[in-house]
Amino acid sequence: MHDSEETSSNPKDGESEEVDHELEKIRLKRMESLLRQQQQSQRPNTSYTQQDKIRMVLQAIMTPEAFRYYLSIKDRDENLANRILQIVLPPTVMRELDLLIQYLSQGMLRSNIIDMLQIQQLERKILGIGPKITVKKRDGESTDLNSFLKSNNK
Repeated sequence: MHDSEETSSNPKDGESEEVDHELEKIRLKRMESLLRQQQQSQRPNTSYTQQDKIRMVLQAIMTPEAFRYYLSIKDRDENLANRILQIVLPPTVMRELDLLIQYLSQGMLRSNIIDMLQIQQLERKILGIGPKITVKKRDGESTDLNSFLKSNNK
């Protein structure tokens, strides 16, 4: 009777080993699939130049109007555009462009977060242009607010 218990327990052990083996096969297939997906998602980014990657990121994080305005700045003053770029994408971010593009493509980051007004503010700050309010008098003459207030207080 003792021998029959051993033989009846062996098939169960064989079944559990078979199930474990099947589970291991499934796990391996899933890991291989995940690795392939990861490699494919990284592969397209490697074929782009650094400038292409920067352009892709800028297009994603800027509104269309802001991006067009940035390109117009780049056409007329390359140095100013580079300084704006350094503020928008600092060196620590530039080193991780591939990862940033991957996050953007997966929808993990918000897009269109920089508008044209912010680009204009950066441009004015870099150029040293402060805020300026102009007052138009009845005779059509325009003066800045400071001069207008000084002339009216006299």
